[in-house]
Amino acid sequence: MKEHIDLLRRSGLRFKSTAAIDPKIIGIKKKLTILKCVDDRTYYHCIFFISGKSRFLQKNSLEAEAIYQKTVQFCDHNFKYKHIYIQNDCCSKARLRLEENGWKVHNG
Repeated sequence: MKEHIDLLRRSGLRFKSTAAIDPKIIGIKKKLTILKCVDDRTYYHCIFFISGKSRFLQKNSLEAEAIYQKTVQFCDHNFKYKHIYIQNDCCSKARLRLEENGWKVHNG
């Protein structure tokens, strides 16, 4: 988790508190890291870190949105900001779909 926080700091994001959510508790078997963070203005951020061997495709963006909905239900509130860090290549259609749904897409 330390490398994820360092990546956030390099991106210019600073948080008062950071908590990791275990994907297995939500019922997700994918390899991803979910962070629930609170910034200085007390806005909540949901941050996904996704790594894989293949490209991040449009179907993966639909899965990310479904995982976000499960996270919202688990935490019992909506998040003000949604960030996704994708470590491998990202399809342009997937990036566009995520940005249309309010995600801030970062390449990690």
